[in-house]
Amino acid sequence: MKKVIQCTTTGGFLYQKCSQFGVVSIGSINGYMWGCIILFTGLGATLTNTAHLVFLLAFTGMGTASVFWLEHTALVLGTAFGGGFFMAVGMDLFACTGYVEILNRCFDGIPPHSYEVPGPAWAILAAGLGLGVACFYIQTRSGPPPPPDPTNNPAYWLFGAIPPSMPPPTWFKVPNGKLPSTS
Repeated sequence: MKKVIQCTTTGGFLYQKCSQFGVVSIGSINGYMWGCIILFTGLGATLTNTAHLVFLLAFTGMGTASVFWLEHTALVLGTAFGGGFFMAVGMDLFACTGYVEILNRCFDGIPPHSYEVPGPAWAILAAGLGLGVACFYIQTRSGPPPPPDPTNNPAYWLFGAIPPSMPPPTWFKVPNGKLPSTS
């Protein structure tokens, strides 16, 4: 556990100081994830072990290269579908449908045929892709999110602060009897 905390802290510091490295790694992970999904579906069942590695490296390279030409789109796709992919992995760790085991076979160079993938694993894959589509829609919707309404902010009535729509309080009396804003 100590090593995990050290690695995540070091990675977070590295991404904060070298943001370009973080952007490129998001593209690489996105390409690798799409390669794994294609192998998961059984389309890579005829690939040999060497061809399987070349396939995954090609997809990783395409994901990395996509960041340089389509930076915004590649980042939106990478964060949306990458998050859905890793959420599906997390769901399988609780549901034990066989999704992670099939992915491990894809990593090891033994991609399954489509008839070897259990039905619940297909459902987990569909849930991850559905979550990716939802996240992609949220990140690319046509209009910006609505602006916050400062008059309805609970922090103002909870902590007794004055909302920005109200004039600031006058703490000291002005000698001529007028407020500074009215002179």
